[in-house]
Amino acid sequence: MALRPLRAARALLGGAQAPGRAQAPGKSSANITTGLEPSQVPGKSSVQLMNGLGVWLGTACVVAGSLTIAPPASACASCGCGDPTLTSMGTEKPFAGRLRTGLGVSAREDVMGDPGVDEIELTEQRLDLQVAWAPTSWLFLQGNLPILRRHTRDATWAEAETTGLGDLELRAKLFVYKDRPMPRHLIAVTPGATVPLSGFEHDARGEPLPIEAQPTFGTVAALLGVSYAHFFQPFSLYFSVNASYPIGESEGHHEVGASLRGTAAFQHQALDWFAWRLGPDVRLDQRSAHHGMDDPHSGGAILFVSPELLVKPVTDWLLAVGASVPVVNELHGRHDESIVWRASVAVDW
Repeated sequence: MALRPLRAARALLGGAQAPGRAQAPGKSSANITTGLEPSQVPGKSSVQLMNGLGVWLGTACVVAGSLTIAPPASACASCGCGDPTLTSMGTEKPFAGRLRTGLGVSAREDVMGDPGVDEIELTEQRLDLQVAWAPTSWLFLQGNLPILRRHTRDATWAEAETTGLGDLELRAKLFVYKDRPMPRHLIAVTPGATVPLSGFEHDARGEPLPIEAQPTFGTVAALLGVSYAHFFQPFSLYFSVNASYPIGESEGHHEVGASLRGTAAFQHQALDWFAWRLGPDVRLDQRSAHHGMDDPHSGGAILFVSPELLVKPVTDWLLAVGASVPVVNELHGRHDESIVWRASVAVDW
């Protein structure tokens, strides 16, 4: 059997050693800058964040490479969908039998609450295990399991570090419109749900952290989205709107607010194996509540810009590196969020 994908993974891992959030991205893969000087930014330094990101990416590539053996000779994914456009996880074209797996890593920092009162500093590295399978040409079944490593520090300077599961996300992406068998225009709806796999995190006094700092909604949440994609080589456009609505109360009588996220991206595929994409993302959050009282540091709006580079090192492999760069912070109360650094690898089987 061919071992070409395994060699690619090893090569990427070697490259990751070179020196150098979104949501219902847990509650945020979309983040806002603190606006502080480097010496004032709390939590781990940017170098530490990037080192942590490199370690997680290396781990992801080793796992992907060890599990991925090229299948017997068959049509490649771009041949199957009739389009050579490079597509990241969640934006791909469907064809019956398509199976895609992905591993993504990200790193971010948050600060919320008033200094000396209820401030929480959060540093997070996240590993996402992703799968997408198309049993037919009009349906994708998608799953995402996040694994989180988090470091928190409260107003008393008490610190805690945890590693655990976030909320499991399950979706069905139904393509309700195609302009032709090898489509240039695609419209889809994506109902789904998130399921909590872990409990709330607590501070040094045993109190639950603010809902915005939790790795989980703490309750099942209903998801609904709609997306539109247009492909016109060497360009493509992608738009999506996704809503999440937590059902019921979480631990300690917390009520998590609903959330609405929007994405727009323009992509230019300069070469068969290389593309860049850029676009704005927005997140609108309803205030959360505790015992019926609104959390003053929850809810609001964020706008940021997300550049990304896509590379196809070998057939059916896709590597992506990008960031979510905040440009507007209209979150309520005091809630500052950093740039989110991201990297991922996706494989078609």
